[in-house]
Amino acid sequence: MKGVDTSKACGYDGIGIKIIKLCSEGFHVYFTYFIHLSLSLGQYPSAWRLTNVIPLFKNNNPQHKVNYRPVSLLASFSKICERVVFFHLMETGILYKFQSGFRPDDSTINQLIILVHKIYEALEGSKEVRGVFLDIRKAFDKVWHAGLSHKLETLGVQSPLLQWFESYLRNQK
Repeated sequence: MKGVDTSKACGYDGIGIKIIKLCSEGFHVYFTYFIHLSLSLGQYPSAWRLTNVIPLFKNNNPQHKVNYRPVSLLASFSKICERVVFFHLMETGILYKFQSGFRPDDSTINQLIILVHKIYEALEGSKEVRGVFLDIRKAFDKVWHAGLSHKLETLGVQSPLLQWFESYLRNQK
């Protein structure tokens, strides 16, 4: 459960990470077995797809609905399982080396520093500099699942883990 934030809200099941950590000594062997079973069968548990969706206030006038964004609260066991898969992917080196999202000790600030550095290098070398910037709203919702699956396979992710990802993404809106 290393790296799972204990301050996060719990999902539909009402079980928080703090409770799981307190009770982990008694059931960690069973939960570990369950995660390994899920991964080896290539099936993401359907019960973990259930979420509580809450409106989270962003800014400005709280009377306008456009100033809220929906946040899905996942089941805590789901968060732990996802963390296990994340660490597996980090260990295998599958993730793109310049990706900052979801990496420990990295952020978009680092990407911004690299970008500014590259611009300065080009300008000092009297080279032309061009940039294209995209703001993709609701990016996760717009991911082409078949394309993502193909990309994972191209990067070396094999079944049953590939099937697990496909199972995870199935019926996601």
